Amino acid sequence: MNSIDVYRLLQEIGATSSRNAKEDLLRSKIEDPTVHRVVKLAYDPFITFGITPPQVKGAGRLSFDHTSPQPWVMLHQLSKRELTGNAAKTAVERMLGDLEPSSSELLRRILAKDLRCGISEKTINLVLPNTVPTFDLMLSKAYEEKRIKAFPVAVEPKLDGFRGMSLVSAGVSKAFSRVGNHFPQLDWAGPYLVQMVENARAKVQNAESCPGMSEKVRRFIWDVLGGDAGASAAIDGEAVSGSYKTTSGDLRRKDEEATDTILNVFDIVPYAFMRNTGEIEWKVPLKIRRRVLSFVVRCAPEGAPIVMTDLREANSHEEIQAIYAEHRANGLEGAMVKPWDGHYVKKKGHLWMKIKAEETADLRVIGWFEGEAGTRLAGKFAGYIVDHKGVEVRVGGGYKHAMLEEIDATVRDVPAGPAYVAGGKVCRKFGTTGRLMEVEYHEVTPDGSLRHPRFVRWRDDKDETLRVAA
Repeated sequence: MNSIDVYRLLQEIGATSSRNAKEDLLRSKIEDPTVHRVVKLAYDPFITFGITPPQVKGAGRLSFDHTSPQPWVMLHQLSKRELTGNAAKTAVERMLGDLEPSSSELLRRILAKDLRCGISEKTINLVLPNTVPTFDLMLSKAYEEKRIKAFPVAVEPKLDGFRGMSLVSAGVSKAFSRVGNHFPQLDWAGPYLVQMVENARAKVQNAESCPGMSEKVRRFIWDVLGGDAGASAAIDGEAVSGSYKTTSGDLRRKDEEATDTILNVFDIVPYAFMRNTGEIEWKVPLKIRRRVLSFVVRCAPEGAPIVMTDLREANSHEEIQAIYAEHRANGLEGAMVKPWDGHYVKKKGHLWMKIKAEETADLRVIGWFEGEAGTRLAGKFAGYIVDHKGVEVRVGGGYKHAMLEEIDATVRDVPAGPAYVAGGKVCRKFGTTGRLMEVEYHEVTPDGSLRHPRFVRWRDDKDETLRVAA
């Protein structure tokens, strides 16, 4: 198959709403070398191109298949950052323009890491196992006293930022969200992280540089940092830039890097472990992982925006609550509770538990509504409509005035269905998938709605529909 054929296949897959039909169509062609290559490049979260593809329409006559030198050479150079900046922009624009329309659009979708046909990496791996590596982090559940089997436990601040994993390998560091989205805006920190890992490796390689450290410990750290395969590591943490809203804005800006963001790191695991989709647990206790991380962070170059999160020890549930209360009083979101002997497991569970002050839910935006007649927002955007287990919930609180005005200026450009009235408000439903919003509320009402819902933040970092996006 060539690029025109592959694009037609994607169109056909996207046109069906049946998951089984999508799987059957993909299964029939997945072993074709061009299809396989396209899927691999578009969905592998560890392959990124460092560029937002320009909106250039193909006006040429060229197409490509798996044997064509281009555009594969260009994609390889972009992924290895051998082609960057204006040179990358110029090369991509030229390539998109030289290709015929279908091939040009296919290449643009590869660069965007989104084939726009309604399939996920899970579907791909179901059709052909191990085609695409998945990206999974250790995630927490709500705090429950009964889950703690022994004291003491570690208690850590729950920061109000973006959780992310920095993958360091082959002299490059790339930052990913919890669902595998690449954060190119944080790649500016890559040189610091690379230098930090390389400095740590150089130090443990020389016994004289680590007085008092046993050969066994030096060898263990060496292996965590890539061993004989070369410098690498996976460093887990939270990116924070002032308030969450500031952090969110920094990380969403496409034209500049979030250079005022601090990386608050709290864990480290081998890079090879993160890349191995068949291995979900690294059987090394948190206490040892933190010691390794502390050693590595001390090797960061001067001025590096990297700090370790503070860990305090609690010997009872009362002490946990006291530390949590301190964190809240200091303006933090809450606390994380972690057993010292807990392993790093790439899934959601009670090994890590979070304590937060309010009830919140991450809900999908499905539309918006106008303010009521006679109010300041009459005829203007007054809030979003979200879906809570099939119930429409109007979220009208939590927005800043400037945010309301900004949304009002753009929301009407989003495709929406006809207006209707609900709860005395003029409402419109989007015709496309909306963003994921964190909503704070007091309680769930008997009819399944939410009492006093208010906007807290956008949760693009948790949005599965954005998985492996550029």
